[in-house]
Amino acid sequence: MRGMNDPFKLKEIKNFLHLNKVTVCALLETRVRPHNQGKIQKKFGDRWNWICNYSSTNKGSILIGWVKNEDRVRLLLASEQFIIVEVQNTQGECVFHYVVVYGLHIIEDRKSLWVDLGIYVTGIQIRCILMGDYNDVYQAVDKLQGNDITHAETVDFSNFLVDNCLSEAPSSGNFYSWSNKGHGADRISSRIDKAIVNVYWVGVGLSGFLTIWFLDMVKQAWGYIQCNGQMKNLWVKLHKTKEAIKLFHANSYSQAHRKVDNYKRQLERLQNNPDLNHDAALQKSERETLELSRKGSLIVVKVRNAKSKIALLHNSQGEVLTDPRRIGEEIKSFYMKLLGSNTETIEAIDMAMVRKGHMLSQQACNILIQPVTNQEIDATLAAIDDSKAPGLDGFNAVFFKQTWAAIKSEVYSGVLEFFDYNLMYKPVNITAITLIPKVENPTHTNDLLMFARADQGSVVEMSRAFQRFSRASGLEANNDKSCIYFAGINQETANQLAILINMPIGDLPFRYLGVPLAAKKLNFTQCKPLIDRITDRAHG
Repeated sequence: MRGMNDPFKLKEIKNFLHLNKVTVCALLETRVRPHNQGKIQKKFGDRWNWICNYSSTNKGSILIGWVKNEDRVRLLLASEQFIIVEVQNTQGECVFHYVVVYGLHIIEDRKSLWVDLGIYVTGIQIRCILMGDYNDVYQAVDKLQGNDITHAETVDFSNFLVDNCLSEAPSSGNFYSWSNKGHGADRISSRIDKAIVNVYWVGVGLSGFLTIWFLDMVKQAWGYIQCNGQMKNLWVKLHKTKEAIKLFHANSYSQAHRKVDNYKRQLERLQNNPDLNHDAALQKSERETLELSRKGSLIVVKVRNAKSKIALLHNSQGEVLTDPRRIGEEIKSFYMKLLGSNTETIEAIDMAMVRKGHMLSQQACNILIQPVTNQEIDATLAAIDDSKAPGLDGFNAVFFKQTWAAIKSEVYSGVLEFFDYNLMYKPVNITAITLIPKVENPTHTNDLLMFARADQGSVVEMSRAFQRFSRASGLEANNDKSCIYFAGINQETANQLAILINMPIGDLPFRYLGVPLAAKKLNFTQCKPLIDRITDRAHG
């Protein structure tokens, strides 16, 4: 919050706090000198109290304020790069710990920040949120344009999060919080302002996914008897964890709809009890609501049951299928065609041609065969987005990140066993394929576009080149979902060229990456879907 000495900026801050009914706040990079702090703080009014880290730095980089009659704040620790306070309610009970961070700009200067915060976070068992300007990123998506992010830039932040079972809290607004104010290709944006929370905050406040009982459940499953083979040992413990979660779910949440119905019946009996004094109009309204809820529950159950079945299907010949066996065979046949076919013979690779191309240097080759380290495993886990779908073990990246302190030694051993001894436990080496059509008619998917002049020589040469690629790679084109498109020639010539390469003629325009491709110049309306996608991605 640069420029707090400016009265207009100060007024803007006061208006924001008032309109959003903020009772606890933190201001960063205030640049208010120690001799001016009292004068600036008084301009917020007598309702506000303030804490600053002037004892550690004269730059006034962090300022924490709170409304006197709404909350209480107790200072726990202050340094040049952070302030830690305990936020209490009006009765003096601790609600959560609040860490405000303003990281220094140089990697070496920030190392003490990660060490000090790590020691603090490890020693507490209460909800804690760490917010502020870290002046650092921990994943590639946190920076847009400019120089590529290096491992040295992210390793300290990533290790801090993984080692202490911390996660980034959801946020709203612009995804990138800083830019160099450039334009076009010269604009560099970064996501250096974040809110980080511990497992106690997650379990009670944000999503309810990870609570203390969950961590205890994982630790108990992880204490299961050791098996032969590190990868098998990891797999068995993950399954023991899953069994414990399923058992907890069965005991706590199974038949929830029956429990709700039971409570409704109990409520109805109480309402119909003549010995109890009830308002007649209120009773009637409650009975009507209960009746509607019953009907709604029945409708939902029927709809869900209907959605889980395929009662009718049209095959490629337009025939209506109702027999479940024939429906299953048609679905299997469709996806087998969609996956394509393999070839029995593969043309040998032309090594002389390969050697003429670019090759790795000896130094690059040595890097590729270096032993895998625990730090690389940590970095790989930190780079996995939390929204990624679960794997075959049923756990997504959030599970591994939040329980890393308890399970990482077994994960290290399992991964290193594979790289060191080439051993892979068979249930792990399974691939699940889920095909989700991205268009209304999934029979046309444009994975490869090839362009040529609309004459016989060009079309034939293009077809031969692709056939050579197919023979060498084993990948063949599926004519059932391939088309050839023409522009600027008559229909007779188009038909002759299509017959020449045995491929159906498609109609222009068609969509590729959401944008229509046509023989004519696209107008604004046709380009708008792509513009919207780019804009949405830029805004996060």
